[in-house]
Amino acid sequence: MHKTTHPLAALALTVALSLMGLAASSRALPAQDSDITRVELGHFDQFLDNHPDIAQDLTKDPSLINNMNYVESHPALQAFLEDHPQIRQSFQANPRAFMRGVARVDAVEEARADLPGRGQIITLDNFLDNHPALAKQLEANPSLVNNQDFMKANPDLAAFLNNHPELAEDLRAHPNVVLNAVARFDVLESERSEINVAQVATLDKFLDDHQVLAGQLEANPSLIDNQDFMKSNPDLVAFLKNHPELAEELRAHPSAVLNAVARFDMVESERTGGRAAQVATFAEFLDDHPTIAAEVEAHPSLAASVDFIDAHPELKTFLENHPGIRDDLQDNSRVFMNQVRHFDRHETSKIEQHEAWNHK
Repeated sequence: MHKTTHPLAALALTVALSLMGLAASSRALPAQDSDITRVELGHFDQFLDNHPDIAQDLTKDPSLINNMNYVESHPALQAFLEDHPQIRQSFQANPRAFMRGVARVDAVEEARADLPGRGQIITLDNFLDNHPALAKQLEANPSLVNNQDFMKANPDLAAFLNNHPELAEDLRAHPNVVLNAVARFDVLESERSEINVAQVATLDKFLDDHQVLAGQLEANPSLIDNQDFMKSNPDLVAFLKNHPELAEELRAHPSAVLNAVARFDMVESERTGGRAAQVATFAEFLDDHPTIAAEVEAHPSLAASVDFIDAHPELKTFLENHPGIRDDLQDNSRVFMNQVRHFDRHETSKIEQHEAWNHK
């Protein structure tokens, strides 16, 4: 999928060199930070690797370690601190200095880690591109790769790792490091994309007119290299033939180009203005009708389909009572549904932040 010729090893070497001074200074913590040993910091770093939610909380606010409500609400953390009294004492005495020490240990370990080769990173990146839901789970919690229940629930991943034993060994030994390398590789590939605004707008207009196809490519950009998929979509084949430069960029950087289209959509949506209340209203309707929501989110064009609307009386009544929403869906159901998804993510984030605040 990716056609870069620059080795990932160079990137890893750059990171390692930039951290050499950090590595040297991290062999022992400065006296003003903490008198805890690097080994003990390493123990806590490993604990955080296995508990990413706690890691995120303590990185943002180290003082939570002195919040008994927080500690008691996280039994794994409470048990760890009870088993490691010196770590507990040092952390509670100077939370921010302690977390700086953990960050230094983590940085040094990442710099020293034996990353898999560029070819293996590309192989893993391609696999994750073809399994976007799995990719999101691993990005959120890399340690899942060592979770037996998770592996049993994802036989494609298990089979992939069985077929790539060296990559599997690196991934299980350094899940954060390897997945960070994949993320950096994706960023580099995105930056190499030379698609311009006019090409993005052209592709966006085509996808607006082919919303089922758009939904499939958004879910799995690598389909652009799937011959069976292309044969079943002659309109896409013809479009790319008429836009050879765009076709070259899309095939070379499918995720980057489609991300650019998504950003373009977001900007265009924000320019329209006046839709916030309608988006919120339709999002609330979908929350109350999950069956309709699942179908419309998978295929936005259904929200403007007369047959689909007639088959769902609640949706028909709703749209009759909200003609503005009906008109927006008919004009461009994909863009409107992207706004609904963005609204849902924003609301979910606000709820999670509120719950986190209440737990403090």
